[in-house]
Amino acid sequence: MNDAGRWSARMDIRYGPRLFKDIPMTSCSLDWGELKVDGTSATAPASLRVGAPDDYAPQHEGDFYSNYGQMMCPSVICEFEHGGKYEIPFGRFRITETSQSPESTPIQGKDLLLDLEENPLSWPHSPHPGGTLITEMNRLNPNQGMTAIRVPDSRRDYQISSYLQLPTDLLVSMSMIAKEAGCGLRMSYRGEIEAYPLPTPSSTPVEMYSQDSHMVIGAAPVQSPSGRIPNWYSVVAKGDGSRQYTVHKGDSYESAVKDDEKNKSEVEMAIDNLYLNKERVWAENATPTYQHDAARWSWSRQLNPHWTRTENGWKSDYDFNFYVKMNQAYGYYHPSWYGWVSKTTDLSSQKSWDKVVEEANRWAKFGMDRAKSWRIQLVADPRIEVGDVIAVEYKQGKWCVVSVTSFSLDLMDPSQPMTVTGAELRQW
Repeated sequence: MNDAGRWSARMDIRYGPRLFKDIPMTSCSLDWGELKVDGTSATAPASLRVGAPDDYAPQHEGDFYSNYGQMMCPSVICEFEHGGKYEIPFGRFRITETSQSPESTPIQGKDLLLDLEENPLSWPHSPHPGGTLITEMNRLNPNQGMTAIRVPDSRRDYQISSYLQLPTDLLVSMSMIAKEAGCGLRMSYRGEIEAYPLPTPSSTPVEMYSQDSHMVIGAAPVQSPSGRIPNWYSVVAKGDGSRQYTVHKGDSYESAVKDDEKNKSEVEMAIDNLYLNKERVWAENATPTYQHDAARWSWSRQLNPHWTRTENGWKSDYDFNFYVKMNQAYGYYHPSWYGWVSKTTDLSSQKSWDKVVEEANRWAKFGMDRAKSWRIQLVADPRIEVGDVIAVEYKQGKWCVVSVTSFSLDLMDPSQPMTVTGAELRQW
Protein backbone atom coordinates (compact mmCIF):
# COMPACT_ATOMS: atom_id res chain seq x y z
CA MET A 1 0.00 0.00 0.00
CA ASN A 2 2.97 2.36 0.36
CA ASP A 3 3.06 2.83 -3.41
CA ALA A 4 -0.44 4.32 -3.53
CA GLY A 5 -0.21 7.65 -5.30
CA ARG A 6 -3.61 8.99 -4.20
CA TRP A 7 -6.03 8.05 -1.44
CA SER A 8 -9.55 9.42 -1.14
CA ALA A 9 -12.65 8.51 0.87
CA ARG A 10 -16.28 8.48 -0.22
CA MET A 11 -19.49 8.33 1.80
CA ASP A 12 -22.69 6.77 0.51
CA ILE A 13 -25.93 6.65 2.49
CA ARG A 14 -28.30 3.73 2.27
CA TYR A 15 -31.87 4.40 3.41
CA GLY A 16 -34.24 1.51 2.92
CA PRO A 17 -33.97 0.37 -0.73
CA ARG A 18 -32.35 3.63 -1.90
CA LEU A 19 -28.63 4.40 -2.14
CA PHE A 20 -27.40 8.02 -2.18
CA LYS A 21 -23.80 8.45 -3.38
CA ASP A 22 -21.04 10.94 -2.66
CA ILE A 23 -22.58 12.58 0.42
CA PRO A 24 -20.24 15.32 1.72
CA MET A 25 -18.16 14.66 4.81
CA THR A 26 -15.26 16.43 6.50
CA SER A 27 -13.81 13.59 8.60
CA CYS A 28 -14.25 9.84 8.96
CA SER A 29 -12.57 7.57 11.51
CA LEU A 30 -13.19 3.91 12.25
CA ASP A 31 -12.61 2.01 15.50
CA TRP A 32 -13.20 -1.70 15.01
CA GLY A 33 -13.06 -3.45 18.37
CA GLU A 34 -13.08 -7.08 19.37
CA LEU A 35 -16.46 -8.79 19.70
CA LYS A 36 -16.58 -9.81 23.34
CA VAL A 37 -19.37 -11.90 24.84
CA ASP A 38 -19.90 -11.18 28.54
CA GLY A 39 -22.12 -13.95 29.86
CA THR A 40 -25.42 -13.42 28.07
CA SER A 41 -24.79 -10.00 26.51
CA ALA A 42 -22.59 -8.45 23.82
CA THR A 43 -22.34 -5.19 21.90
CA ALA A 44 -21.63 -4.38 18.25
CA PRO A 45 -17.84 -3.91 18.12
CA ALA A 46 -17.26 -1.38 15.32
CA SER A 47 -17.87 2.37 15.61
CA LEU A 48 -17.75 4.98 12.85
CA ARG A 49 -17.44 8.73 13.54
CA VAL A 50 -18.20 11.07 10.67
CA GLY A 51 -17.92 14.84 10.43
CA ALA A 52 -19.98 16.70 7.84
CA PRO A 53 -20.67 20.30 6.80
CA ASP A 54 -23.11 21.94 9.18
CA ASP A 55 -25.42 22.47 6.20
CA TYR A 56 -25.99 18.70 6.32
CA ALA A 57 -27.20 18.66 9.92
CA PRO A 58 -30.45 16.66 9.74
CA GLN A 59 -33.70 18.62 9.95
CA HIS A 60 -36.11 15.84 9.02
CA GLU A 61 -36.38 12.10 9.61
CA GLY A 62 -35.47 11.25 6.00
CA ASP A 63 -32.34 13.42 5.77
CA PHE A 64 -29.02 11.79 4.96
CA TYR A 65 -27.52 11.95 8.44
CA SER A 66 -30.69 11.29 10.46
CA ASN A 67 -30.91 8.24 12.71
CA TYR A 68 -34.12 6.67 11.39
CA GLY A 69 -32.50 3.61 9.87
CA GLN A 70 -29.99 5.45 7.67
CA MET A 71 -26.77 3.50 7.11
CA MET A 72 -23.41 5.12 6.39
CA CYS A 73 -21.40 3.19 3.79
CA PRO A 74 -17.82 4.51 3.70
CA SER A 75 -15.21 3.39 1.19
CA VAL A 76 -11.61 4.23 0.37
CA ILE A 77 -10.39 4.66 -3.22
CA CYS A 78 -6.69 3.98 -3.81
CA GLU A 79 -5.00 5.06 -7.03
CA PHE A 80 -1.48 3.81 -7.70
CA GLU A 81 1.39 5.49 -9.48
CA HIS A 82 1.52 2.66 -12.02
CA GLY A 83 -2.08 3.38 -12.97
CA GLY A 84 -4.00 0.77 -10.96
CA LYS A 85 -7.05 1.76 -8.97
CA TYR A 86 -9.44 -0.03 -6.65
CA GLU A 87 -12.12 0.75 -4.11
CA ILE A 88 -12.34 -0.81 -0.65
CA PRO A 89 -15.75 -0.69 1.07
CA PHE A 90 -15.99 -0.82 4.85
CA GLY A 91 -19.49 -2.20 5.31
CA ARG A 92 -22.59 -0.45 6.60
CA PHE A 93 -23.01 1.49 9.82
CA ARG A 94 -26.40 2.38 11.25
CA ILE A 95 -26.48 5.94 12.53
CA THR A 96 -27.02 5.81 16.29
CA GLU A 97 -26.19 9.40 17.27
CA THR A 98 -26.82 12.33 14.97
CA SER A 99 -25.59 15.90 15.41
CA GLN A 100 -26.85 19.42 14.79
CA SER A 101 -23.28 20.67 14.41
CA PRO A 102 -21.58 17.77 12.60
CA GLU A 103 -18.46 19.77 11.71
CA SER A 104 -17.45 19.88 15.39
CA THR A 105 -19.47 17.01 16.90
CA PRO A 106 -19.26 13.87 14.74
CA ILE A 107 -22.20 11.71 13.73
CA GLN A 108 -21.82 8.20 15.15
CA GLY A 109 -22.74 4.81 13.76
CA LYS A 110 -22.40 1.14 14.71
CA ASP A 111 -21.83 -1.89 12.50
CA LEU A 112 -24.69 -4.17 11.46
CA LEU A 113 -24.20 -6.54 14.38
CA LEU A 114 -26.18 -3.81 16.13
CA ASP A 115 -29.30 -5.31 14.49
CA LEU A 116 -28.73 -8.46 16.52
CA GLU A 117 -27.98 -6.51 19.70
CA GLU A 118 -31.18 -4.46 19.39
CA ASN A 119 -33.54 -7.41 18.82
CA PRO A 120 -33.50 -9.78 21.81
CA LEU A 121 -35.89 -12.71 21.88
CA SER A 122 -38.53 -13.10 24.57
CA TRP A 123 -37.20 -16.45 25.79
CA PRO A 124 -33.99 -18.48 25.79
CA HIS A 125 -33.95 -20.95 22.91
CA SER A 126 -32.10 -23.75 21.14
CA PRO A 127 -31.18 -24.44 17.50
CA HIS A 128 -33.77 -26.27 15.47
CA PRO A 129 -33.18 -30.03 15.07
CA GLY A 130 -31.17 -30.61 11.92
CA GLY A 131 -30.20 -26.95 11.69
CA THR A 132 -26.93 -26.06 9.98
CA LEU A 133 -24.68 -23.03 10.31
CA ILE A 134 -26.33 -21.25 7.38
CA THR A 135 -29.93 -22.13 8.31
CA GLU A 136 -29.48 -21.16 11.97
CA MET A 137 -27.80 -17.85 11.17
CA ASN A 138 -30.56 -17.05 8.69
CA ARG A 139 -33.16 -17.98 11.30
CA LEU A 140 -31.71 -15.50 13.77
CA ASN A 141 -31.26 -12.68 11.23
CA PRO A 142 -33.81 -9.99 12.22
CA ASN A 143 -33.51 -8.15 8.87
CA GLN A 144 -33.55 -10.93 6.31
CA GLY A 145 -34.76 -8.67 3.52
CA MET A 146 -32.02 -6.09 4.08
CA THR A 147 -28.95 -7.82 5.52
CA ALA A 148 -27.36 -10.91 3.97
CA ILE A 149 -25.67 -13.77 5.82
CA ARG A 150 -22.32 -15.14 4.60
CA VAL A 151 -20.63 -18.32 5.82
CA PRO A 152 -17.55 -20.20 4.55
CA ASP A 153 -18.38 -22.88 1.97
CA SER A 154 -16.50 -25.44 4.07
CA ARG A 155 -18.74 -24.82 7.11
CA ARG A 156 -22.02 -24.04 5.39
CA ASP A 157 -23.66 -27.39 6.14
CA TYR A 158 -22.06 -27.89 9.56
CA GLN A 159 -24.83 -29.25 11.78
CA ILE A 160 -25.47 -27.31 14.99
CA SER A 161 -26.46 -29.33 18.04
CA SER A 162 -30.08 -28.79 19.03
CA TYR A 163 -28.98 -29.25 22.66
CA LEU A 164 -27.06 -25.96 22.59
CA GLN A 165 -28.68 -23.59 25.11
CA LEU A 166 -28.90 -20.06 23.69
CA PRO A 167 -29.81 -16.85 25.55
CA THR A 168 -32.31 -14.20 24.50
CA ASP A 169 -29.55 -11.96 23.14
CA LEU A 170 -29.38 -12.55 19.37
CA LEU A 171 -25.79 -11.34 19.06
CA VAL A 172 -24.63 -13.77 21.74
CA SER A 173 -26.75 -16.55 20.21
CA MET A 174 -25.30 -16.08 16.73
CA SER A 175 -21.77 -15.85 18.15
CA MET A 176 -22.30 -19.16 19.97
CA ILE A 177 -23.65 -20.82 16.83
CA ALA A 178 -20.66 -19.56 14.79
CA LYS A 179 -18.24 -20.74 17.49
CA GLU A 180 -19.89 -24.18 17.48
CA ALA A 181 -18.86 -24.42 13.80
CA GLY A 182 -15.33 -23.18 14.48
CA CYS A 183 -16.02 -19.63 13.27
CA GLY A 184 -15.93 -16.09 14.52
CA LEU A 185 -18.58 -13.45 13.80
CA ARG A 186 -18.15 -10.05 12.18
CA MET A 187 -19.67 -7.61 9.71
CA SER A 188 -17.96 -8.13 6.38
CA TYR A 189 -16.70 -5.21 4.31
CA ARG A 190 -19.57 -6.01 1.95
CA GLY A 191 -22.06 -5.16 4.71
CA GLU A 192 -23.08 -8.75 5.52
CA ILE A 193 -23.23 -10.60 8.82
CA GLU A 194 -20.40 -13.06 8.29
CA ALA A 195 -19.11 -16.19 9.99
CA TYR A 196 -15.40 -16.59 9.22
CA PRO A 197 -13.08 -19.52 10.04
CA LEU A 198 -11.15 -18.92 13.24
CA PRO A 199 -7.38 -18.91 12.65
CA THR A 200 -5.08 -21.58 14.06
CA PRO A 201 -1.39 -21.38 15.06
CA SER A 202 -0.47 -22.73 11.61
CA SER A 203 -2.67 -20.33 9.60
CA THR A 204 -1.00 -18.73 6.59
CA PRO A 205 -0.71 -14.92 6.70
CA VAL A 206 -2.72 -13.04 4.09
CA GLU A 207 -0.16 -10.22 4.16
CA MET A 208 3.45 -9.86 5.35
CA TYR A 209 4.87 -6.53 6.52
CA SER A 210 8.66 -6.48 6.52
CA GLN A 211 10.95 -3.78 7.84
CA ASP A 212 12.10 -3.14 4.29
CA SER A 213 8.51 -2.43 3.16
CA HIS A 214 8.52 0.74 5.29
CA MET A 215 4.97 -0.18 6.36
CA VAL A 216 5.92 -1.09 9.96
CA ILE A 217 6.11 1.90 12.30
CA GLY A 218 6.31 -0.12 15.51
CA ALA A 219 5.20 -3.34 17.20
CA ALA A 220 5.28 -4.41 20.83
CA PRO A 221 3.78 -7.33 22.81
CA VAL A 222 1.02 -6.52 25.30
CA GLN A 223 -0.93 -8.52 27.87
CA SER A 224 -4.48 -9.58 27.15
CA PRO A 225 -6.53 -9.02 29.14
CA SER A 226 -4.76 -5.93 30.39
CA GLY A 227 -4.98 -4.54 33.90
CA ARG A 228 -5.74 -6.54 37.04
CA ILE A 229 -7.70 -9.76 36.60
CA PRO A 230 -9.98 -11.16 39.33
CA ASN A 231 -8.71 -13.61 41.93
CA TRP A 232 -12.18 -13.88 43.51
CA TYR A 233 -15.02 -14.95 41.27
CA SER A 234 -18.70 -15.58 41.96
CA VAL A 235 -21.38 -17.02 39.72
CA VAL A 236 -24.91 -16.49 41.04
CA ALA A 237 -28.48 -17.25 40.01
CA LYS A 238 -31.41 -16.25 42.18
CA GLY A 239 -35.10 -15.86 41.52
CA ASP A 240 -38.62 -17.17 41.97
CA GLY A 241 -41.66 -18.24 40.00
CA SER A 242 -44.88 -20.21 40.04
CA ARG A 243 -46.05 -23.47 38.48
CA GLN A 244 -49.57 -24.89 38.51
CA TYR A 245 -50.45 -28.59 38.21
CA THR A 246 -54.10 -29.28 37.45
CA VAL A 247 -55.50 -32.82 37.11
CA HIS A 248 -58.87 -33.02 35.38
CA LYS A 249 -61.33 -35.77 36.19
CA GLY A 250 -60.38 -38.98 34.48
CA ASP A 251 -56.84 -37.85 33.67
CA SER A 252 -53.68 -39.39 35.11
CA TYR A 253 -51.62 -37.71 37.79
CA GLU A 254 -48.75 -37.29 35.29
CA SER A 255 -50.95 -35.49 32.73
CA ALA A 256 -50.55 -32.24 34.66
CA VAL A 257 -46.93 -32.01 33.48
CA LYS A 258 -46.64 -30.48 30.02
CA ASP A 259 -43.81 -32.37 28.34
CA ASP A 260 -44.16 -30.34 25.13
CA GLU A 261 -43.68 -26.99 26.89
CA LYS A 262 -41.15 -24.90 24.94
CA ASN A 263 -38.05 -23.36 26.52
CA LYS A 264 -38.66 -25.00 29.88
CA SER A 265 -35.87 -23.99 32.26
CA GLU A 266 -33.88 -26.41 34.36
CA VAL A 267 -35.51 -25.10 37.53
CA GLU A 268 -38.98 -25.65 36.06
CA MET A 269 -38.02 -29.19 35.06
CA ALA A 270 -36.81 -29.79 38.62
CA ILE A 271 -40.14 -28.60 40.03
CA ASP A 272 -41.91 -30.93 37.58
CA ASN A 273 -39.78 -33.81 38.83
CA LEU A 274 -40.52 -32.94 42.44
CA TYR A 275 -44.22 -32.94 41.62
CA LEU A 276 -43.85 -36.41 40.11
CA ASN A 277 -41.75 -37.53 43.11
CA LYS A 278 -38.80 -38.40 40.91
CA GLU A 279 -35.91 -39.91 42.80
CA ARG A 280 -33.34 -37.85 40.91
CA VAL A 281 -34.17 -34.16 40.55
CA TRP A 282 -30.86 -32.99 39.10
CA ALA A 283 -28.97 -34.55 36.21
CA GLU A 284 -25.85 -36.55 37.03
CA ASN A 285 -23.56 -34.04 35.31
CA ALA A 286 -24.83 -31.09 37.34
CA THR A 287 -22.20 -31.35 40.10
CA PRO A 288 -19.22 -29.00 40.44
CA THR A 289 -16.07 -30.38 38.80
CA TYR A 290 -13.86 -27.26 38.98
CA GLN A 291 -11.04 -27.83 36.59
CA HIS A 292 -8.26 -25.86 38.27
CA ASP A 293 -6.45 -27.63 41.09
CA ALA A 294 -5.40 -24.38 42.76
CA ALA A 295 -8.92 -22.92 42.96
CA ARG A 296 -10.65 -22.88 46.32
CA TRP A 297 -14.39 -22.90 46.10
CA SER A 298 -17.70 -23.09 47.91
CA TRP A 299 -21.15 -23.65 46.47
CA SER A 300 -24.84 -23.77 47.29
CA ARG A 301 -27.82 -25.11 45.35
CA GLN A 302 -31.12 -24.30 47.01
CA LEU A 303 -34.53 -24.89 45.46
CA ASN A 304 -37.59 -24.38 47.65
CA PRO A 305 -40.86 -25.53 46.00
CA HIS A 306 -43.33 -24.16 48.65
CA TRP A 307 -46.25 -26.42 47.74
CA THR A 308 -49.88 -25.47 48.30
CA ARG A 309 -52.93 -27.63 47.58
CA THR A 310 -55.44 -26.32 45.06
CA GLU A 311 -58.94 -27.49 44.25
CA ASN A 312 -57.79 -29.64 41.34
CA GLY A 313 -54.10 -30.22 42.00
CA TRP A 314 -51.01 -28.49 43.33
CA LYS A 315 -49.27 -25.13 43.02
CA SER A 316 -45.59 -24.36 43.58
CA ASP A 317 -44.52 -20.79 44.43
CA TYR A 318 -40.85 -21.66 44.20
CA ASP A 319 -37.65 -19.75 44.80
CA PHE A 320 -34.09 -20.74 44.01
CA ASN A 321 -30.66 -19.54 45.07
CA PHE A 322 -27.55 -20.97 43.37
CA TYR A 323 -23.99 -19.79 43.70
CA VAL A 324 -20.41 -20.88 43.22
CA LYS A 325 -17.71 -18.76 44.87
CA MET A 326 -14.10 -19.35 43.93
CA ASN A 327 -10.75 -17.75 44.72
CA GLN A 328 -7.28 -18.28 43.35
CA ALA A 329 -5.26 -17.05 46.33
CA TYR A 330 -1.92 -18.52 45.33
CA GLY A 331 1.38 -17.47 43.78
CA TYR A 332 1.43 -13.94 42.41
CA TYR A 333 -2.34 -13.66 43.05
CA HIS A 334 -2.09 -14.16 46.82
CA PRO A 335 -4.07 -11.36 48.52
CA SER A 336 -1.15 -10.58 50.86
CA TRP A 337 0.50 -8.74 47.98
CA TYR A 338 -1.99 -8.79 45.08
CA GLY A 339 -5.03 -7.77 47.14
CA TRP A 340 -8.53 -8.86 46.20
CA VAL A 341 -10.08 -8.24 42.79
CA SER A 342 -13.67 -9.52 42.61
CA LYS A 343 -16.00 -10.29 39.72
CA THR A 344 -19.60 -11.56 39.81
CA THR A 345 -21.56 -13.04 36.91
CA ASP A 346 -25.34 -13.10 37.36
CA LEU A 347 -27.10 -15.91 35.48
CA SER A 348 -30.48 -15.53 37.18
CA SER A 349 -32.30 -15.35 33.85
CA GLN A 350 -31.01 -18.81 32.93
CA LYS A 351 -32.70 -20.54 35.91
CA SER A 352 -30.08 -23.24 35.61
CA TRP A 353 -27.65 -24.84 38.04
CA ASP A 354 -25.88 -26.47 35.07
CA LYS A 355 -25.15 -23.01 33.60
CA VAL A 356 -23.78 -21.76 36.92
CA VAL A 357 -21.42 -24.74 37.10
CA GLU A 358 -20.44 -24.38 33.43
CA GLU A 359 -19.50 -20.73 33.88
CA ALA A 360 -17.58 -21.48 37.09
CA ASN A 361 -15.64 -24.25 35.37
CA ARG A 362 -14.88 -21.96 32.43
CA TRP A 363 -13.42 -19.32 34.73
CA ALA A 364 -11.50 -21.91 36.76
CA LYS A 365 -9.88 -23.16 33.57
CA PHE A 366 -9.29 -19.92 31.67
CA GLY A 367 -9.95 -16.97 34.02
CA MET A 368 -6.35 -16.53 35.13
CA ASP A 369 -4.85 -16.89 31.66
CA ARG A 370 -3.19 -13.96 29.96
CA ALA A 371 -2.71 -14.41 26.24
CA LYS A 372 0.09 -12.63 24.39
CA SER A 373 -1.16 -9.98 22.01
CA TRP A 374 0.63 -7.42 19.89
CA ARG A 375 -0.01 -3.72 19.43
CA ILE A 376 1.18 -2.81 15.95
CA GLN A 377 1.40 0.53 14.18
CA LEU A 378 1.39 0.39 10.41
CA VAL A 379 1.20 2.81 7.54
CA ALA A 380 -2.55 2.88 6.84
CA ASP A 381 -3.66 -0.27 5.00
CA PRO A 382 -7.44 -0.33 4.40
CA ARG A 383 -7.38 -3.98 3.28
CA ILE A 384 -7.05 -5.34 6.83
CA GLU A 385 -10.15 -6.92 8.40
CA VAL A 386 -10.79 -8.32 11.86
CA GLY A 387 -9.98 -12.03 11.70
CA ASP A 388 -7.20 -11.61 9.11
CA VAL A 389 -3.87 -13.31 9.80
CA ILE A 390 -0.87 -11.05 9.16
CA ALA A 391 2.88 -11.40 9.71
CA VAL A 392 4.93 -8.44 10.96
CA GLU A 393 8.71 -8.12 11.15
CA TYR A 394 8.94 -6.29 14.46
CA LYS A 395 12.77 -6.37 14.48
CA GLN A 396 15.19 -7.13 11.71
CA GLY A 397 14.85 -10.87 11.12
CA LYS A 398 12.23 -11.31 13.92
CA TRP A 399 8.61 -12.00 12.91
CA CYS A 400 5.31 -12.40 14.73
CA VAL A 401 2.16 -13.84 13.18
CA VAL A 402 -1.08 -12.49 14.65
CA SER A 403 -4.82 -12.76 14.15
CA VAL A 404 -6.26 -9.25 13.94
CA THR A 405 -8.72 -8.64 16.80
CA SER A 406 -9.18 -4.86 16.48
CA PHE A 407 -7.91 -1.82 14.62
CA SER A 408 -8.29 1.95 14.31
CA LEU A 409 -8.07 3.79 10.99
CA ASP A 410 -8.58 7.35 9.76
CA LEU A 411 -10.33 6.87 6.42
CA MET A 412 -9.69 10.42 5.21
CA ASP A 413 -6.11 10.99 6.33
CA PRO A 414 -3.69 8.26 5.19
CA SER A 415 -0.79 10.08 6.85
CA GLN A 416 -2.14 8.94 10.23
CA PRO A 417 -0.79 5.53 11.31
CA MET A 418 -3.12 2.57 11.62
CA THR A 419 -3.18 0.83 15.00
CA VAL A 420 -3.76 -2.92 14.93
CA THR A 421 -4.17 -5.29 17.88
CA GLY A 422 -3.67 -8.99 17.23
CA ALA A 423 -3.55 -12.24 19.16
CA GLU A 424 -0.20 -13.97 18.70
CA LEU A 425 -0.31 -17.24 16.77
CA ARG A 426 3.44 -17.87 16.51
CA GLN A 427 6.87 -16.29 16.10
CA TRP A 428 9.94 -17.10 14.11
